[in-house]
Amino acid sequence: MGYITKEEVSRFRTMVKSTFGKDFKFSIRRDNSDTLSVSLMKSPFNVKDRYDQLNEFKSDLYDNDVKEMIDVLNFLSGHIKEHYNRNDPYADYCDYSYYKSYNIGKWDKKVEIDEKPINWKEIKKKMKQSVIKDELKK
Repeated sequence: MGYITKEEVSRFRTMVKSTFGKDFKFSIRRDNSDTLSVSLMKSPFNVKDRYDQLNEFKSDLYDNDVKEMIDVLNFLSGHIKEHYNRNDPYADYCDYSYYKSYNIGKWDKKVEIDEKPINWKEIKKKMKQSVIKDELKK
């Protein structure tokens, strides 16, 4: 049975803000005590002008910017709590540490698009720095 605490979500929110900066805006919340829900609300790259649920396991299905964003979010979420998947296909239950839900926009709010060039190398450098800062705070 998956579970994620408010404190872990708060740590993740802090890491995302320090990694992506002011060009991005995310809505990060905990749903049903077992899901880390992340919605992109402001984007410096062009995304579809509608709500879209993203598949975190198949990031190669998306264009480069969305793929890079999913990869960074997966990396950061792996550092707030060990993410495991002990599902047994022959059992009638699943065993995740917690679930993740990535979205573009929300069903009732569109994404704000303010196109700017994105330096993914710089974002990944900030990502590693935010993980180190989080580890030092523990």
